Amino acid sequence: MARRKIKLEQDEYDFPTSNALRDPWTDLGNDSSLRMIGQIMSYIQFHEYLIQNLRHETIYGWRPVWLDVAEGLYKTVILHYASIVELVLFTLAEQCYQTSVKGVSDWRGGVLQKG
Repeated sequence: MARRKIKLEQDEYDFPTSNALRDPWTDLGNDSSLRMIGQIMSYIQFHEYLIQNLRHETIYGWRPVWLDVAEGLYKTVILHYASIVELVLFTLAEQCYQTSVKGVSDWRGGVLQKG
């Protein structure tokens, strides 16, 4: 294991509010989903800050983080975006289902039961 010195180029970060980050998604209309999107977007923005600012010391001075560390940060960001896509698709599917079965009170064993 190699020991390296690391630092943040910008050592201060302003955390955006969850409400500001979910504003572009308000058409989704589901408050629970919007809260989760705001939280996930805050994780994404913080990881992007780390990717842009994390440095390690080399014989040539301070350089951006090495590939394997940066790769892990990029992977995390991609997975968070995938979580948002999954959440949006689930929310839309749920809304479509609720709209299409209006008047039907229950779903049992793959058969709709009239309410």
